[in-house]
Amino acid sequence: MAWYNGKDTTLVTGNPTAADAFADSVADGGDGFGSPAFNTGGDGKHNAEDVEAKLLHRFRLKFGVFRAVGHHVKTVTKPNITFAEVEVPKLNSKVYFAGRKTQDQATVELDDSLDGAVSRATQTQLQKQANFDNNFHAKSGAAYFFNMTAEELAGDGTALMAWYYHKCVVMTCDYGTLDYSDDAGLSSVSLGIRYSNFTTWMPDFTYGVAVDDSTDNSNATTSNHFAQA
Repeated sequence: MAWYNGKDTTLVTGNPTAADAFADSVADGGDGFGSPAFNTGGDGKHNAEDVEAKLLHRFRLKFGVFRAVGHHVKTVTKPNITFAEVEVPKLNSKVYFAGRKTQDQATVELDDSLDGAVSRATQTQLQKQANFDNNFHAKSGAAYFFNMTAEELAGDGTALMAWYYHKCVVMTCDYGTLDYSDDAGLSSVSLGIRYSNFTTWMPDFTYGVAVDDSTDNSNATTSNHFAQA
């Protein structure tokens, strides 16, 4: 496992505490207008404004029993983490530490399909967690846990970043409402998914002035940067 310490092209292996303490974000000075430019290596500099922002609608979702209906996904929430505040009085001051973390559940919304594939897949997962016929529950979480991956994409389909949700379980399932008065509404299924932890993956990017159309902008210098919760 390699741990990302917050600095580009720097990986810390082994004990994650070996990462540089209190590393600040540093932008290399440059003569670009506006935000400081950063040095790309041999071909000059790119201004920070030259880097396109990631778009919300460019993503794909892969997950467990739902893998066959992934193209029906409408929205998915990225991890949202809150640490409990631990206050320790020290003489006439206070020191604060990070306590236990709380992760908000991930919400996934899917369009229901005419062939019932989405409803069937969600019902299969719910049935693994609890048998609705005889009201029996699974003996262990291993019987129904699944993993989920949300990938943020570039315009050519290249993965820019991936979020891995581990040991997922469906906590809420909302099949929506049927409504005679809605002329254009679509049937959808909304899932509230809890997960035990998550990891992130990012490639190393090198920004070349001229990039062959047949390759992506990562230029084959990819390495795994992980941040684990």
